[in-house]
Amino acid sequence: MKPLTLFAKCKVCCLLGGALLLPIAALAQATASGTSADDPENKTVRMNPFTVSQDAVKGYLATDTASGSKVAMKIIDMPQTLNVITREAMDDSGLSDPNALFEFFAPGVSNLTGPGIEGTNAVIRGFRAQNWAVNGATTHYLSQLVSDNFETIEVIKGPSVLMYGRYGGYGGYINVTMKTPKRTPVNSVQFGIGTANYYHGMVDYGQALGADKNFQYRVVISSENSDYPAKNYDYNKYLMIAPSIAYDISAKTRFVLRFEWIKSDQSWTPSQLDKNGKLVRAFSSNEAEDDMRNLDINRIVQATFTSQLSETWSLKLNTLLQTMSNDWKYTYGMTDLTPGLPAQFYVFTPNQRKYVQKSFYGDATLDWKVDDFGHGLSNDIFFNIGFDNFNENIKFLANNMLGSTNPRANPLIDPSNPDLAAMRYNFDYPFQVLPYVTQNTSGAAVSETFGLFDKKLQLVFRARYNYDQNGSLTQIRTPANNPASPLVGTPAATVVTEKTTMDWGAVYKPIPSWSLYYGHTEAYSPVATGFTVAGKALQPESGQDDEVGTKVDMQLLGGIVTGSIAYFSMDVSNKWRPDPFNPGYFVQDGDQKNTGVEGQIGYSNKRYSVMGGFYSADGPYQKNQPATGIQPAGNLRAVFSPKITYNLWAKYNITDSLSVGGGYRYQGDQVASTRLLISPGFGTTDLFASYSLKLSKGSLKFLLSCTNVSDGIGFTREDTPAAVYVQEGRRTKLTGTYSW
Repeated sequence: MKPLTLFAKCKVCCLLGGALLLPIAALAQATASGTSADDPENKTVRMNPFTVSQDAVKGYLATDTASGSKVAMKIIDMPQTLNVITREAMDDSGLSDPNALFEFFAPGVSNLTGPGIEGTNAVIRGFRAQNWAVNGATTHYLSQLVSDNFETIEVIKGPSVLMYGRYGGYGGYINVTMKTPKRTPVNSVQFGIGTANYYHGMVDYGQALGADKNFQYRVVISSENSDYPAKNYDYNKYLMIAPSIAYDISAKTRFVLRFEWIKSDQSWTPSQLDKNGKLVRAFSSNEAEDDMRNLDINRIVQATFTSQLSETWSLKLNTLLQTMSNDWKYTYGMTDLTPGLPAQFYVFTPNQRKYVQKSFYGDATLDWKVDDFGHGLSNDIFFNIGFDNFNENIKFLANNMLGSTNPRANPLIDPSNPDLAAMRYNFDYPFQVLPYVTQNTSGAAVSETFGLFDKKLQLVFRARYNYDQNGSLTQIRTPANNPASPLVGTPAATVVTEKTTMDWGAVYKPIPSWSLYYGHTEAYSPVATGFTVAGKALQPESGQDDEVGTKVDMQLLGGIVTGSIAYFSMDVSNKWRPDPFNPGYFVQDGDQKNTGVEGQIGYSNKRYSVMGGFYSADGPYQKNQPATGIQPAGNLRAVFSPKITYNLWAKYNITDSLSVGGGYRYQGDQVASTRLLISPGFGTTDLFASYSLKLSKGSLKFLLSCTNVSDGIGFTREDTPAAVYVQEGRRTKLTGTYSW
């Protein structure tokens, strides 16, 4: 890079950093001059630009968000589509897996992997979203997420690089708002039982202490032990402990510290089809070995500081430290392509992976907001600097990549009549070791929202300078259990990528409850140190999304109506994916395009709640590609991407105590990772009924739910006929919750 260019960028970063640090000097004065204990204003912490009001969530509907921007704002004012899954929707659905929740309630979103395993993976508008955020901070989960600790799940459609760095994705991103202390806590104890050996318990308890309730704490403890009903032998167990504390330093300044500890034990692998293409339900490839399971421990510490420094200036500091350890052992089926073998026989290979990873995220945001700028003008500008350091150590069985060095051939198994003795392994295959994978990402951003005509027209411009540094070292030992065998490998060259991304848009509100908008958002990913099987380094990705739409948020027919409809057009270059035929390597498909229409609607009053959504797109697809096993030459459809989804969920309060409801979701067909198969579309129906009554100083609520009522089979992902990811089968639960 040219010295002058480097100097200019460093100067910008220093100016932004200085702008963020200068107000801290005024913080002591701002907090010290807070209202006295006798001032009624001191009883409740005042709102600031970073805080979403609790009143913004009403049942299934939400009107405000902090996920689409660094500051809190009305969803109707965002030049992007955003879906919010509320706590009430999660509770009524009877679904506990976060992947199932966003699949059911957010149009255009589908699951990429199985429940819990590599838990933060989704496909949004045809593109993968990985490493979700919690309370605005990027995380690197590989294992179980526990929805008992969620307040909302928010899906931001389109790239969100300005807020979340390189992980902001192309089709969208997911930010989960977690449970934290409240000044007016509602405590609850919950226990549930269900089919397929489902047992679940949860305690959510908190208090506000002191005469002014300035100190609050909250503890959420949750445990589950269940089988997967579609696969008789596989299970999920977890224990989560999540304490948090908060202190209101003054009426305008708040500090929140939360902890999260999750230990999970899972046995879950893809399913197999028989020679007629029917799912073999009674077979689990993990059955042969007692220790074929996934053991994970996740630890998080997150601290958030917000302060309204003056009538116009506000500051937010957000940091998160995460450590994880994972030990995965499982067998994986692969279709055998050798001619003459029976179609129902598959090659089964042992897999073992051990991860140790650490990450540290931090960002600082300074906001300057003036609602009355004179002559009908308003202004909201924020400056942000952030960084994300991620380190990972990996050791995994490399028998797939180094097949010629295997001590013995992998067995052929008929899952309809398996020879379990042949599936027992000594794990004496080669091991591939990555002593380190490092990612250091940082950025400096500025955003300006300028309001005209008393905010009827809002113009948005945002820019971010991104800096990424990536490195890795790969070593191999053959065989794995030979201590004398040296680890062989050389470090990959460190990859440094610099990129400026920009967003802009306009929102016009003819009336306060209706808006028309246009938004342009950009994203990129350096891809880092991946290679194709030919040894070619992957090239950086980049993409953009243009969206035009309309939104409503109004009082109507004695209730609230919210909704949106949008047309979007996406273009992503150098798109990559794992190589389905060469594990450990990648395929760079090239440019992908996707255009479509997406809509959602919600209505809620005292008696009824209804929400629905649809998504229809023509891609993603790649232009002018060679023919595959299922597609002729021409525009090639991308993998794992349904072209259509739609969902409907409704609730009817028969009385103040009795409610019934349910919903239906359909997901269209998908192309397998090999591009040799297309898995069919499927629909699923869920039902529930709840009854509540007063008990002592609180209320007792019973919820009876049934997911996948028809017990239908749906392929959420299909790599080969020997590796099919299946939606959960029918599960009936009875849950009792006492709240006070």
